[in-house]
Amino acid sequence: MEPIIRKKLVRKNKILKLIQKESKKKYGKVRGSQVKGKVFKLVRLEQPMEFLDLTEPEKTKMNYQYFRSEEILERIQKSNLTGLSGNGFSTYEKIRTVYKSRSKSKVLIINAVECDPGLLHDEWLLHNKKREVHMGIELLSSCIPFQKVILASKEAIPSSEITCYQVPNRYPMGAEKLLIQQVLGQELASEEIPADKGILVLNVQTVLAIGEIVMEQKSFQSRYLTVADLTTGEAKVVKAYLGSNAKQVLERVFRKQERKVAYYGGGAMMAEPLTETSVITEKTNFIGYSYGNVFDDFAKCVKCGECTKHCPMNLDVRKMIQLMENGKYTEVMAYHPDQCIQCGTCSYYCRAGKNVMGMIADLRENVR
Repeated sequence: MEPIIRKKLVRKNKILKLIQKESKKKYGKVRGSQVKGKVFKLVRLEQPMEFLDLTEPEKTKMNYQYFRSEEILERIQKSNLTGLSGNGFSTYEKIRTVYKSRSKSKVLIINAVECDPGLLHDEWLLHNKKREVHMGIELLSSCIPFQKVILASKEAIPSSEITCYQVPNRYPMGAEKLLIQQVLGQELASEEIPADKGILVLNVQTVLAIGEIVMEQKSFQSRYLTVADLTTGEAKVVKAYLGSNAKQVLERVFRKQERKVAYYGGGAMMAEPLTETSVITEKTNFIGYSYGNVFDDFAKCVKCGECTKHCPMNLDVRKMIQLMENGKYTEVMAYHPDQCIQCGTCSYYCRAGKNVMGMIADLRENVR
């Protein structure tokens, strides 16, 4: 998995530059962020309601009855629902950990930040599936007595039902611990687990899915994702079944394009080449076309410092790369590559065109 777009390529594309400018203007200037990355949106919907549903029409309706917390948790457990931000972690286990936490002040944060530049479906859900999202929030709140329920988004969304927090338009603001630090002012160590502290962070689509699973007694069968062309900035929100052939979904939206490279994965900052057998999973947020040969790992570091400048974890990335280029791999460990969150910001900004994130990931894997 790696980023499939670079700053240098964006600068050469007038359409992508315009979309980034629009994104910067749309969300305004929200100050106070520790996150330094300015990787703005690279895709947009031509129509606000643009949506393609590849699943069968639903015949069931929400059954508005009272559920005991045990029933809610049991249905979530049986559904095998995982976090739809792409982490693949069991939603039931996460909720149960918060449920059992000894924290006296429990907090629910709905993560609708969607900071990856190639994704749009979470924002679409906020505007078009409000009722379903709020139902998921109500069900979770009936299980756990939250002192705070916060919807975190780059947009200023007025609501009389929950607290809405507008985060700065920075990348990767949606990373769990960075978001907690921004919203709650609480910094957690790398080994600390938010759920143990009574903090439940769930992606907005995961919250929506909880409402559907519990109220409609459905299994976890489909998900929303963004299908996009990173060379033109075009995108569409798609709902598809898990297990669907990803290549067929892409060609259904944009047709087959031989001169472009097809990818799928967590987003524009974390994807891999698409094959004939690639299928949509709970971790698939993105399917799309991009430029080929984005990186050249044999290129020499130009010592520009952009990687270090934009690292959200404040790591001296440039120093690590220079040490690796000189074969001094053991010395790199003193600069804490284990704290890298694999956001890909360093690779996006690298002027030499190196996949810096990938190099650090390989180092960590080999050291193990």
